[in-house]
Amino acid sequence: HAGHKPFLCTECGKSYSSEESFKAHMLAHQGVRPFQCTQCDKAYCTKRDLQEHQVLHTGQRPFSCEQCGKAF
Repeated sequence: HAGHKPFLCTECGKSYSSEESFKAHMLAHQGVRPFQCTQCDKAYCTKRDLQEHQVLHTGQRPFSCEQCGKAF
């Protein structure tokens, strides 16, 4: 159901709709960041966050503004 977030972090109060997102969040509290960028010293809790970061190194701009068309 929309808005249903049964996974609650007892450390900070944030809640999540998926167990996967909740587990990634808990890793962040523990300082665990298993996804290391091969281009710099940054590391991330989730593969998705790493992939979003790696765009900085490639120069790609995969998103565009719906109003003006400018890429970012």
